[in-house]
Amino acid sequence: MTHDHFTELSEGCYTFNAYDSYGDGQLGYASSGPGTDGSIIVTDGNGDELLFITGNWESEFTSHFEVTSGVGIEEVLENTILVFPNPTFNNTSVSLNLVESNQVMIELVNTLGQKVFIQEYAMSAGSNTVNLSVEDLNAGVYYLNVRVDDKLMTEKLNILK
Repeated sequence: MTHDHFTELSEGCYTFNAYDSYGDGQLGYASSGPGTDGSIIVTDGNGDELLFITGNWESEFTSHFEVTSGVGIEEVLENTILVFPNPTFNNTSVSLNLVESNQVMIELVNTLGQKVFIQEYAMSAGSNTVNLSVEDLNAGVYYLNVRVDDKLMTEKLNILK
């Protein structure tokens, strides 16, 4: 699963904090075989790597990096989505950063293709957050579909009980 997030950073020093509620950083499952660890990569507008995090960093990782020249992100900014916490037990939040105000359709689909939640929202440009209660749903993998204009963004959502 890949999440792309874009933001504009002016010149200066920054601190990047990563948190893992499970407490094993991005360590993959031992039964999944080698090379299954996740990673976080922070790059600048030219694709140059500023920060790379992987493996077992337990529940929190902090790193400092410096931006030596401003990046004009307006040229690459797109609608972005973040679902957290994931996995979840009772509630999850869907955070959307929209380029412009728009109607947004959020659907939650089970592995059989059945829509278990569907709602349309009028959202403004910038950051928007929708809180979803999933406590009445069975444990399993669901697909969270977010439609903005003619574009579809999909994230997996794991519900634990």
